[in-house]
Amino acid sequence: MKHLLLISLSVGAGHVRVAEAIEKTAKREYPNLRVTHIDLMDYISLPMKRAILDSYDLMIKRLPELWGYFYEKMNDPETSQKFHRVTTTLQRMNSRRLYEYIEETQPDHILCTHFLPADVIEEGRKRYGIDTPVSVVVTDYDVHGLWTSSHASHYFVATEKIQWKLIQRGIKPEQVTVSGIPIDPDIFSSKNENSLRQELHIPPEDRILLLLAGGQGSSKSDTVLKILCESKQPATIIAIAGKNKRLEKKLRATTVPSHIKLIVLGWTDHIHDYLRIADVIITKPGGATTTECIQLQKPIIAINPIPGQEEQNTTYILHKGFGVAAQSAEDLLYYISLSPEQLAPGYKRSNKKSAGSAAEVVLDTLVS
Repeated sequence: MKHLLLISLSVGAGHVRVAEAIEKTAKREYPNLRVTHIDLMDYISLPMKRAILDSYDLMIKRLPELWGYFYEKMNDPETSQKFHRVTTTLQRMNSRRLYEYIEETQPDHILCTHFLPADVIEEGRKRYGIDTPVSVVVTDYDVHGLWTSSHASHYFVATEKIQWKLIQRGIKPEQVTVSGIPIDPDIFSSKNENSLRQELHIPPEDRILLLLAGGQGSSKSDTVLKILCESKQPATIIAIAGKNKRLEKKLRATTVPSHIKLIVLGWTDHIHDYLRIADVIITKPGGATTTECIQLQKPIIAINPIPGQEEQNTTYILHKGFGVAAQSAEDLLYYISLSPEQLAPGYKRSNKKSAGSAAEVVLDTLVS
C-alpha cells in the first residue's frame, strides 16, 4: 500500500481526532506510506452539509432525548437497512465531489472514522467505478447498527465485546480486528508532570480538577463549574471550553471562592499536558477522550453523556472501574471529595498502562 486516504466527519470532534491520530502515527512510523486526511463535510453539497450539521446540532445540544430515540430505533438491523435504502439516492446525488476526488487521487485503501463516508462511497461504486477497499474504525465503546450497513472490508474496534456484536450481525471474524481506539501518539510519550505544573504556576501539592466540555464545547460546563465551586476543598480547576467562545466567556465570568484557583482555556493543542497533570477529569465521555484518560490512568467523572454512544462509553468506564458517573450536583460534589484510588480502582487492578498504540495496530493490519 502506497497511499492511504483517511476520511473523517466533523460532527463532534472525536471522529476527526481519531483520524488525526492515525495520520500522525503514520507520518512518524511509516515514512514510505503517503497519508491524506479529508473531512467528508468539505466534499458534499452545501444543502446536505447544512442538513447534517443542523440536525446534529438540534438533537445533540437541544433535543438529546430525540437523539436517544433515533439511536435506539436505528440500532435495529432491519430498521437501519430501511433507513439506508431511503438515503442512498440522496447520498449519491450530493457527494459527486468526493467521488471525483477518489477517482482523481486513486488511493490504495480508504479508512473511515465514521460510518457515513463509508456508506457514501458504497453508493458511488457502480456509477463512478470505485473499487478501492474501504475499512472503518469504530470510535466508541459500542457499535451502532448503521456502522454495519456500508459493507466495509474491515472493521477496527475497541473491545472484544464489539467484535462479538459485529460477528453476530453477520460480519466475518477475519474482518474484525480488536485494535483499541486510536489516540494521538503524543499521549504515549513520557513528560515530567512537575515541570508542566511549574509552567502553569500550580504548586505540586495542589489538587487539579480538569473540566472538559468536548471539542465543540457542547456540555454545560458553566453550570458544572458553579457546582464545583461549592466544594469546601482547596483545588485548582482547569476548565477547557473547546471551540465554544460563548461557553468560554461564561466560564471566565464565574466567581470562584478564595480557596479555588480557576484557569479557563478555549481551544488548545496541548490538551495532553492538561490531562497529564490532572488528578481527576470531569468530562463528557467521548470515545477518544475516554481512551486518553484510560491510557494516562486518570479517574473519570462522566457528566452529561450524549444518549446512545456516550452512554455506552460510560457503561464501559463503570464496568472497568476507571471512573464514575455523576447524575446530580450532590453526586459531583461527593465524587470530587474522594481520592483517585477510590474513584478508579480499576487502574490498580490492571496495574499498568497500555503499552501498544491502537493506531499502529490499524496501520500494521492495513499495510500487511
